[in-house]
Formats: sequence, C-alpha cells, structure tokens
Amino acid sequence: MGHYKIAYTVQHPFLKDFIIDYWVCGFHKSLNDSIAFDVGPPSGYPIIHFLIDGKSFSYNEKKQSYQIAVMGQLLSHFALCRQPEVKVLCINFKPYGLYNLYGIPTNVLTNTIICGTNIFEKNKINELYKKLSSVTNHEEIIQLIEHFLWDNRKKNIRFRLYFDSLVDEIHCREGIVDDIRLLLPKQFCARTFQLYFNEVVGCSPKHFSRILRHKCLLKSMFQ
Repeated sequence: MGHYKIAYTVQHPFLKDFIIDYWVCGFHKSLNDSIAFDVGPPSGYPIIHFLIDGKSFSYNEKKQSYQIAVMGQLLSHFALCRQPEVKVLCINFKPYGLYNLYGIPTNVLTNTIICGTNIFEKNKINELYKKLSSVTNHEEIIQLIEHFLWDNRKKNIRFRLYFDSLVDEIHCREGIVDDIRLLLPKQFCARTFQLYFNEVVGCSPKHFSRILRHKCLLKSMFQ
C-alpha cells in the first residue's frame, strides 16, 4: 500500500498567521490490501484532517471513523489507519495556530484526536460537505475549506505575539537551542513561558524542542 502527499501553500491572507501549509494525503489501493496502515512521527504542531474523498478514516486501535479529525500535539509516534483510496486534506497549523484561531487550550488535546464536531457546528459541516461534493479540483477544495476555517474562527482571542515569535524561532532552528531561557528578555520569567507553552502549544518547551530535533534527524536520514 503506497501513500502520497501533495503540498499546497496557504492562499487566504488572514490564515497565513495561523497555518503553515496544507497536504493532500492518501493511499493507493493494492491487490492484497483492504485497509491502509502507516505510522507517523509527532509533527510538532496540531493538525486538522478533512476527508475530501472516500467514506471515512480512522486512527490507532480505536477504529473510530472521522469526517473531520482534530489532532493535538502528539508527543510520540502514532498509527494511522485508513480505508483504501481515501483522500484527506491536512491543515498543518503553526504550533500556536489552533489556539489563536479557535481558542482551544491545546494541553487538553495533547496526545488526543477528537471529532471536528467538537469545534465546528454540525450544520456548518454539512453545508461545507454539500459544497465540496460538487468540486474535485484540489485548489477549489482548499479555497472552500479555507473560508470554512476563517468563517468559524473564535473572535476576541488574546494573542501573545511575542511568545508566538519565540516559538517561530525555535521552530526555525528545528529545536536546536542551547537554553530556551536565553531567548527570553528580562521582563519575562521562564515560568510564564512554560505556562504559555502548556496552554497554547500543548507541551513543555523542552519537549517541543525534542520533537523538532527528532523530525530533523528523520529528515536527514530519509532524504
């Protein structure tokens, strides 16, 4: 069972502050396979999966089927199980993007996958999929989902832009930071940064850096 991934850039101007990019992912059906199975490393950021072709997809041993799945900060490798010929759009959020867009404390999503109905109203999801049923072009699908994401954002969220910029710097360095406390100006204590990470990113700064270094190592091994 081979799998594929096609990357797309963010087009909606306001979503660029929250989202890294998009992947259209899927599995090719082989003669002997009835279920697609793969194992992925922790990403270092939350993800929303939208089913865009096929009946359903599921994760791990729970076998719960999803149309929209929200994945928090995963701290270890995870198993992904999908039906053959299923296609999903992955929304790869910036580490703080899901919190800043929807106000969800990401520590409650750490190592957790929830159904999209926990964030979006069921009737709005139905409206989205009614629109998606009439398009097949990836760019048009992304445009519809971008408008859905933006229209359903939570307003009046207090952003902590300075800390967000520090997360961007750690992410840019792929977690290779001698001492994260050295990034903080004197007016911020390490405890405040820890609390921000716990609520907004979903793990400690140390664990976040460890995930990024692990991803960097995997990238160097398989390139």
